[in-house]
Amino acid sequence: MSGLSSAHIASRLIQELVEGTVIGPLLLGFNCPVQISQMNSTSNDIVNLAALTAYEAVARDIKNQEK
Repeated sequence: MSGLSSAHIASRLIQELVEGTVIGPLLLGFNCPVQISQMNSTSNDIVNLAALTAYEAVARDIKNQEK
């Protein structure tokens, strides 16, 4: 997104239009998997972020073992 405000608007718009679960924000490019949960996160949100972080950690381990 070109700016933080437009990214926020797009994120809220997607949350209103889809019938799925919106997960994010996701942080990529760090040396180890990291996620940030928002202050108003539900337990489902935290479990989803934990699952994504665990998946990323396992995927990195597999990739490093192949090298």
